[in-house]
Amino acid sequence: TTVLMVLLRPGIPCACGRVEHLHMEQEKKLKVLCLHGFRTSGGFLKKQISKWHPSILQQFDTVFPDGQFPAGGKSDIEGIFPPPYFEWFQFDKDFTEYTNLEECIAYLCDYMVKNGPFDGLLGFSQGATLSALLIGYQAQVLLLNSQILQTFESSR
Repeated sequence: TTVLMVLLRPGIPCACGRVEHLHMEQEKKLKVLCLHGFRTSGGFLKKQISKWHPSILQQFDTVFPDGQFPAGGKSDIEGIFPPPYFEWFQFDKDFTEYTNLEECIAYLCDYMVKNGPFDGLLGFSQGATLSALLIGYQAQVLLLNSQILQTFESSR
């Protein structure tokens, strides 16, 4: 499932999913960090959302990083989209133990500081899980060290 979470700046009313309202209320495009699924790539997610209507895509400045870990196994998109493929973190067969998740969160926080500020997150599959984690951690102020907080506040 694709998850889109957009953090709106103060003064911009919630569009309730109606993107055209966002366009009318602001001049600057919202910058969205797009996180791909397990054993795919930023390029593949970019191709996936390129099918969206242009009136939606023109509202956003989208950024598509690759996961920091090369795919540790066969990708479901082999033969559909060329490699390389990446994963954000790894997990056991029962999805109860995760490897490199903390490293992944640290990598994404660093990426957001260096390449942001970002107004929102879009994630697919494993990227959607990370998007939800980042938003949850942000809400708990667990990730907002002074540098990230300063960057976030200056984007408002």
